[in-house]
Amino acid sequence: MVAELEADLQAERAKLRAITVERNRELHGKEDIAASLQRTQGVCSYVLSQTHLLRMSPQDMDLVKEQLRKYKQENYELESELRCKWRCSLATSGR
Repeated sequence: MVAELEADLQAERAKLRAITVERNRELHGKEDIAASLQRTQGVCSYVLSQTHLLRMSPQDMDLVKEQLRKYKQENYELESELRCKWRCSLATSGR
């Protein structure tokens, strides 16, 4: 009778281990799916935020390009001015 109870106990423990392993596998699967979904949502948000560029007319794109060119030119001029001031400060400080 004791041996029979021990055998039943071992069988129950084996079932519990199998159930625990399956539950952990499902839990990790759910976590992987949630992480994948979160990455997908991030990509979708980025793509949606950029779709306005696809709807721009050629004239609007030309305006954007012109503004970009203007800002690049201003940036170049400011960099040149700063370099000149830096060189002048080095010259006057005796370096």
